[in-house]
Amino acid sequence: MNHNDHIMAYNIQFLKYTAKLSWDDAYLTHCYHCGLPNCIKDVFAQRKAGKPQESQSMKATVQIIHNCFWE
Repeated sequence: MNHNDHIMAYNIQFLKYTAKLSWDDAYLTHCYHCGLPNCIKDVFAQRKAGKPQESQSMKATVQIIHNCFWE
């Protein structure tokens, strides 16, 4: 994901590429996190709770962070 991209475009591309994979949720969550821009990863580094460990929680949290970033 590029710095100026919107999270919905990233989510669509991520789902497109991972739909046919049989990887477990933990690894997909890790891959999803690795593709995020540093401005979002930095927020996770500052949170006491760290980053979510489940993909649905990760995507929901990233959406909130992304919305705040673009406001």
